[in-house]
Amino acid sequence: MKASPMFGAALAYARADFLVVPCMENAREPHTTGPFRHGARSASSDYEQIRDHWYKYSDDNVGIAPDGTFVLIDVDPRNGGSLERVEAIGLPVDGYRERTVSGGWRIPLSVPPGTNATHSFEPVPGVELKARGTYALAPHSRIEGQWYRPEPGRDIWRFAAIPPQWQYLARLTADTLTTYSIDMLPEDRRAAAEVMHRLQRHSTYRSTVNAIMGGAWKERYQTRSEADIALAFHASHFLREHWRRREVLFALLEHHSLKAGSHANPGHYLSITVDKAIAHRDRIDADQHADVYHRFVAPFLPPSVHPASLPAPPPTAVYDAKFLGNRTRGPVLERVILEFAASPEQDRFSMDDRWRRLPVQIVADLFGVDRETIRLVQKSANTRGLIERAPRAKRHDGGPRMDAIIRITPKGREMLDTIREKIPNEVLS
Repeated sequence: MKASPMFGAALAYARADFLVVPCMENAREPHTTGPFRHGARSASSDYEQIRDHWYKYSDDNVGIAPDGTFVLIDVDPRNGGSLERVEAIGLPVDGYRERTVSGGWRIPLSVPPGTNATHSFEPVPGVELKARGTYALAPHSRIEGQWYRPEPGRDIWRFAAIPPQWQYLARLTADTLTTYSIDMLPEDRRAAAEVMHRLQRHSTYRSTVNAIMGGAWKERYQTRSEADIALAFHASHFLREHWRRREVLFALLEHHSLKAGSHANPGHYLSITVDKAIAHRDRIDADQHADVYHRFVAPFLPPSVHPASLPAPPPTAVYDAKFLGNRTRGPVLERVILEFAASPEQDRFSMDDRWRRLPVQIVADLFGVDRETIRLVQKSANTRGLIERAPRAKRHDGGPRMDAIIRITPKGREMLDTIREKIPNEVLS
């Protein structure tokens, strides 16, 4: 038999007392079979176990599992990670490191003597510390024809070390996971079941969710953790105003996570996954606020009223009380709705047949009013024939329930021209 590079690497790591995890050929997932059936929890340096496995699966990739004496720093540029960010949080990057096939880096760092690194965490976006109970692909593993390789001139047996006074060291060595504990209620699990039902019926999310749950997640995502984050992110679409959205997402992943069952600390893993999904959703929602403000609000406010950029919440303080008084507020809001309905741009609010989703909550936040005020202005515009509201079947597509699906009418375009003349408009081009 001709030994594969993976076979030789697995034996070399085992002889150096690294804990080895066999991973599926051309993939990152553990090959859970035989003595390695528990994934990272069954990582071993036993020569016979490793030899017997790679005799049978010669092209399996090689994973290394930290044993507590060192950690693996996973730097992912896709999520904002960089070597500069690693240095900024006080960790060295000048020792051994390797490039991953996704364009990032993996840096093993030894921990101070007497330290047992047991808890993984992400101190900054895109930089994750993988401690005991996790694993990562090692050099001489291959994904889609690309090899994990050490950077030239760097010795794999020379790890840099985490400084003894590093600010986050206590998080690596915490004895309990109380920081990540979540108190579940029966209603959280009921809400999670309802959200999953809505996901599977929603025309936008149905195919993705069914692919994840049906085992076809590899067609869309590279790892099981990415698929879990995507599932939680899609579910968060329905939970923007739920006061226990974190707990509901945790309950949802408890039953549907692809990776939690093979993780050494499932609760810790699920907590991190939920937090990543919520952070991503919040970033997208913030972008939507900024988009609506700069395109449909700022252009017709006088320069003395609106700031150069979107203010931090609460944004109502930036509006002049006289300008948005009772006599002006109605026309201002009506113009925002008409400008929005008349916009020809294809963006996240666009739908077919010139229909657009009006983000009621965003407009209400920007003007410091409640949703009922927006609803009344919209109803008035609809009654007067300035806009059309979509039929019920189109409105109930799983989006935020307060949002309205509208499009402008010819009469509405005439009214928009009239309003543009009446409202101060120094900066509108």
